[in-house]
Formats: sequence, structure tokens, C-alpha cells
Amino acid sequence: MKIKSQVYFLLSGILGIPVLFFIFIGLVRYFDAPERMFAPGYDELFSKEHISEQDWLKVQAYIEHSPKNLRCAVIDRNNNVVFSAIPEIPPGSILSGEDLIHLILTGQGNYVYQIDFPINDMESSLVVVTRFAQVQKKKPSFYKDIFWGGGVILFLIFTFCAVMVFLILRSITKSVLALESGTRRIADGEFDLELDLKGSNEITSLSSSINKMRKALRDDQFRKSRFIMGISHDLRTPIALIKGYAEAISDGMIDNTELMNSSLEIICQKSQQLDGMIEDLINFVKLNTQEWNKQVKLINIYHLLTDCYHRLQSDGILLQKNVTGFIDIPTGTQIEADEKLLVRVLENLSGNALRYTGQNGFIDFAAFIYEKELCISVSDTGIGIAQDDLPYIFDLFFKGSNSRREEGSGLGLTVVKSILDSFGWNIDVFSQKGSGSCFVVRIPVAGYSN
Repeated sequence: MKIKSQVYFLLSGILGIPVLFFIFIGLVRYFDAPERMFAPGYDELFSKEHISEQDWLKVQAYIEHSPKNLRCAVIDRNNNVVFSAIPEIPPGSILSGEDLIHLILTGQGNYVYQIDFPINDMESSLVVVTRFAQVQKKKPSFYKDIFWGGGVILFLIFTFCAVMVFLILRSITKSVLALESGTRRIADGEFDLELDLKGSNEITSLSSSINKMRKALRDDQFRKSRFIMGISHDLRTPIALIKGYAEAISDGMIDNTELMNSSLEIICQKSQQLDGMIEDLINFVKLNTQEWNKQVKLINIYHLLTDCYHRLQSDGILLQKNVTGFIDIPTGTQIEADEKLLVRVLENLSGNALRYTGQNGFIDFAAFIYEKELCISVSDTGIGIAQDDLPYIFDLFFKGSNSRREEGSGLGLTVVKSILDSFGWNIDVFSQKGSGSCFVVRIPVAGYSN
């Protein structure tokens, strides 16, 4: 049971026990109380020859106002029993004075009889014989009832509270100790430890959150190790080449002008490659550590896409690659995005297309609206991606089985996916080895401006 539910149950018991106790006492007194004695109506009398209805109403009122523990009988002036609640005096019988004296003497010691004349009219002569037991229960004291009732209530509340507090403390203590032991071991580096606390309270429920945190820490540690190993490996290659050619030039091993220019060109290329890898690394670290604060706002996407397309065309002319495409969206199309991050996505996708497409190859940049989504497509006729590699191309430092990825750092598409995931956008990839690739980014349209 949840700790919150246990506390509510405890409070309900503290408030409910006195209420239930008083209800119980009231029911006991109600069912234990003697029945009231009701006199019959005038029409129900056995004999009413010498009784007027008005007289009987007076007798009836007298009987019904008598104490509950009394039993009575009514006799008219002819000794006829017109009503009786005394078993020894049956209604309809005749009770003479001698019979009444005999009855009184016979019941002496057990009962006390009393003869009353409720009507001050000798002509009516209605006699009421009342009887009550000599052994009477002592009338209970109100304050004594309160004292004993309060004592019973306090005892019940104390017992209930003691049991509930014990159960709650035992549940909390057991869960906290197990949780403390598990978290201490996780803090010491045992990220494979699975917390499995018994019970169903809030603390045991916390173990599932700690397990998720543990798995996240384990994955983060693995990614950190892989990140350091991957970036070290990727940076080592261009640095080694730059160092080798620089030492060769410095030692005078290259004295041919043509060979010297070729070496310097290689150093320049590797420096540019190293610069791009470091830029990708910085971007990835910023995204992964939330240092790159998004500034989401409504932007007119038409002009941004047009500028990207024109830059891609210029780069294609410089690198001797054919760039085609179209921007088929309304000029007032708006989306909610961070303009810098979106440009980073498009530059990475365009850069990959330029990098892996040979000279005189084709690159297509297109934008269109489909089912209330802005679709941005970047396709090329480059070397493509093997089908077995497609599920992993966005993984950190992944490089495919073909030569498409060998020039990159393995971070470009990871940065793209991280940015898209931060906005909740989607990306589709269509590729076939040797036939090029197509990346389609899908962004919800926020509206249109005039």
C-alpha cells in the first residue's frame, strides 16, 4: 500500500473509530430498550358497555405516559378486564376483588402491584392495575457512561494508531535502507546493479526511476568512453599526416618544387579536414550538454531555403558538381524553429551530398508541402549507403562499410539527428549502395503570413 494511502487510512481510523463507537452504543441502547406499552383504541376494547370514549382516551393517555418497565390492566366497574398487558390477567376475563388480592399475594416477592383510578369519576370506576418487578436495574450514570465510553474509544484509537504507525515505519525503513544500499553501490560505479525493492509504496516506486537513471549513467559512460576513443582515433590520422609531411619538409627530404607543392596541398587539405572535425565535435558537445540554447520563434522558411539553395549552387559550381532543385512552397510559409540550428542541419546534409558525389554528379535540393508538413529533400547521385548500414548512420562515430563515410568524423549526421530530435522533427533516409542517397526532413507548418 502506498505511504500516502496508509496515512489517509490512519487519519480515517482516528476520526472514524469514535463515530462508529457512538453509533454502536446507540444501536445497542435502541435494541436493548424495553418496548413502550401502547393501549388499544376505543373500538378495540373487549367490552365498552360501561365505558365512554372520552373516558377511555384519558385512560389511554395515562397508560402511554407510564414508565416503560410497567405492565398494566384496565378493569371496569363490573370487574370486566377490558385491556391487559399482564399475562396472569387475560383480557376479556372477570377479575373480582378476591382474585386481585390472590394475585397480589401470589406474586409477592417478585412483583409489586399498584391500583390507580385515573378518572376522578365514581360512575366510571375504571381501575388501572399496574405491576413492575421488584428487582430493578440501576439507572446508569450519564457521566459513568461517558467515562467508560471515552476510555474504550481511547484504547481503540491507541491500538489502531500503534499498529498503523508500526506498519508505516516498517515499510518506510525497509524501503529506505534497501534504496540507500542500492544507490551507494550505484554511486561506487556498479551501473549494472538492478534495484528490485519489494512492496508498492512511493519509495519502491522510486526504484524504477533510479533504474532508469542507472541505465542512463551506464549508457552515458559507455558513450563517453566511445566518444573519447572515436575522436582520438579520428583526430590522430590527419594530425599524423600533417606532422609527417611537415617533418619531411623541415628535414629537407622534399627538395623538388612539385613534390613540395603537393605536400603542402595535402597538409592544407588535412588541416581543413581537421578543422571540420573539430567544428562537428564542438557542435555535438554543445547539443549534448544543452549549452546550445534554442531560440525558437516563427521564421519565414521560404527565404531561408532560397538562400541555402543558392549557396549550394555556388558550392556545386566551385566543386564541379551539378546542383538542381526547386522551392515549391508559399512565400509566407512559417515554422517554429531556431534559424541557426536549422541552417546547421541543411549545411550538414548539403555538405555530405557534395562530399560523397563525384565530379559532374548531380545534387538535388527541393522543398514542398505535403499533408501540412514542410518537406526538405537533399538527394545526390553519390556512392550511396549499404542497406545494412542504414539503421546506424545516425549513431555516434558510425562509419559505413563502404567508402562513403571514410572522409567524415562520424559526427555530422549525429548532430543532424540531435537537432531534429530536440524539435520533435522527423527525417527519412532512402539510399542504395552505388545509386546515391536522399534525406528528407519533415517539419510541421505553423502557418502562413501575408
